[in-house]
Amino acid sequence: MSDPVVLPPGSGPRGTPANVRQPRQRLLWDVALSIVLLVLSIVGYLVGAFIALLGIAFFGSCNSGSDCSGGAVTSAAVVLLIIVVLGTIATIAALVLRFRGWWIAAVVLGTVGIGWIVSYALSAFGA
Repeated sequence: MSDPVVLPPGSGPRGTPANVRQPRQRLLWDVALSIVLLVLSIVGYLVGAFIALLGIAFFGSCNSGSDCSGGAVTSAAVVLLIIVVLGTIATIAALVLRFRGWWIAAVVLGTVGIGWIVSYALSAFGA
């Protein structure tokens, strides 16, 4: 085996050899935007879950024991919780590895919003 070829210092950016891989720069706006979007996602999930709990508690009805009106909302709460947790982990991993993470957090926020809207619509129309 031969030794790796290292170019002389100063041949690349910032005085490092040209064939040495540079670490990615961490973008402050990306970190800040990702945090804001994740906080909005978590708050949106918690508000939706609280509204769902109140809706089931005060307006839910079960006919003959097996036909309950809160099925769609309850299922959405579990699925959206899993999406929020996995999205938060994926966003943090992307930021630690210095990839852009804001778009992952934005997808999580959009999924939470659309998920609650769809589950409430299904619940309201008898699904």
